[in-house]
Amino acid sequence: MHISMICARAFAYLHMDTLQMLLSDGLLSDGQLLRQKSHLVKLNKILPDMYLRAVYGESVMMLDFYDSVSRKIATLAWYLPPLYRTVNLNFANMNKLHLAAAQKKPFHLNRNSDFFIHASMLTLPWDHYAESVYKAFEARLLAMQTLIDIELVKRRTGSYPAEAAALPVDPFTGKTMYYKAGEIPMLERIYDQPENTGSIRQVKRQGIAVWSVGVNRKNDHARCGSYRRQRFDDPAAFLILK
Repeated sequence: MHISMICARAFAYLHMDTLQMLLSDGLLSDGQLLRQKSHLVKLNKILPDMYLRAVYGESVMMLDFYDSVSRKIATLAWYLPPLYRTVNLNFANMNKLHLAAAQKKPFHLNRNSDFFIHASMLTLPWDHYAESVYKAFEARLLAMQTLIDIELVKRRTGSYPAEAAALPVDPFTGKTMYYKAGEIPMLERIYDQPENTGSIRQVKRQGIAVWSVGVNRKNDHARCGSYRRQRFDDPAAFLILK
């Protein structure tokens, strides 16, 4: 994935993690919260362009790779026709993806039962890692913005709403994201027991959470990480009540 998107995502996640801690400790004023939300909204608006640049950069890199490989195995086309066909399908797909990203247009492949079509899709960032990362990033930003709105409602009314009035659309499903006020399951690293330092435990905290179902399209109740051979991947925003 393009280096600019990797760096932007890393800094944004660090920013949101810090924002969650400050929110939980009640250290931000209403004005500061509104400024933080404005920053997240601006980041959310430029996210599609960041993603297209990531896809464009990756497609350029893969085009160079397939061009080089295609030239080298061209003389073996008669001996290894399946390999030659797969490489050239990849080359063609990357050309389409490169043009689509450059023109900021969606890119779709027609799926069928042809083995070589499926094989040629294995390295397409649009269908795999880059798209999943992009959607998880978008979901986390939306969850954090909603959490700020809910905190501001609580400051006006004196209590957190039992149900959120307007939840954002989950980028993974097209349905509304989840919200809960009460006991939230969380995965935490252990630091208070020397013999278990670094291991993961599951705990329940009183708090507020807004979350997406994530890449696996399964509601893991705002959990993200690995625990007892299970993998949870819900992009979420938390506010822990002290």
